[in-house]
Amino acid sequence: MTIVYTKSISNRLSDEKKQLAYKQFLADNEAAFDSLDVTQFSFLKRAENNDDRDGLRKVIKKSNKYNDDAAPVLLLPKNTSFS
Repeated sequence: MTIVYTKSISNRLSDEKKQLAYKQFLADNEAAFDSLDVTQFSFLKRAENNDDRDGLRKVIKKSNKYNDDAAPVLLLPKNTSFS
């Protein structure tokens, strides 16, 4: 399942403060993802063939949790009615 989290970090911060903000962003969003109630979603939709999906695949391949033997299937949670 794919959830996209974003946050802007000011370029005016020192490199150390940027790194701290980045690490906090990762920790906060990993905790948010781990606590998701997947029963709240109406359905999961396969990611469309576009630049966003390509970017997500690149990020997944960089992850230490990714298994190179398996091609990732990206599913996006939807809270709308299925149509």
